[in-house]
Amino acid sequence: MAMKALKSSNLAGYDYDAENRMLTIQFQNGGTYIYNGVEPEVAAGLGDASSPGSYFHQKIKGRYPYK
Repeated sequence: MAMKALKSSNLAGYDYDAENRMLTIQFQNGGTYIYNGVEPEVAAGLGDASSPGSYFHQKIKGRYPYK
């Protein structure tokens, strides 16, 4: 998996599997979470966000199941 880097104090990078709608996010602390059922536009928005951390808290955290 090739993570795309994010400019964030909390998020290190992400990868999106469009076929399975799975968004993988790697945090600066080393943790990695896979969010299921994420729409392509939401995943793309994370990469385009001026503040990926804020975007994550507003659009992803608490909205999608993860493991």
